[in-house]
Amino acid sequence: MGLLAAALIALAFLRDFWPLFAARLVLGCSAGLMFIVAETALNTAAAPERRGRITGVYTAAGAFVLGPALIALMPDRPAALLVGCAAIALMALIPFAAEKRRVSRAVAPGSARHILPAIAAFPLAFGFLFIASMVDAVAISPMPVIMLDRG
Repeated sequence: MGLLAAALIALAFLRDFWPLFAARLVLGCSAGLMFIVAETALNTAAAPERRGRITGVYTAAGAFVLGPALIALMPDRPAALLVGCAAIALMALIPFAAEKRRVSRAVAPGSARHILPAIAAFPLAFGFLFIASMVDAVAISPMPVIMLDRG
């Protein structure tokens, strides 16, 4: 989360191509890692019979409603917006600070070999996951260009 916040702040103040490129790379990797950790923690904590509903509410309300709403309430200046997003990103550390268990005890280790049989067993679910991930990536990727165009 610290790298994510630092990359957002760097994007607010850097103007040269290569430092912007590096900050965008760090932002992409950090955001991807944050997504993986958040989804894993959510799936681990949710009861199996309610996991789909909880994940749906988290994704729909948290990611696609609350996030853009918070950004819409922020100032319309790129630097202030990016610094505000960095502050919001750092707030994601609050649940980790509140957790008393160690993560290594909460998540059982698994093998990456089991993903191919899972894809074969649930091709439609993995297909939709792939499409959703691609749409998310396509929607987020041009954000620096759009913000640069807005001044």
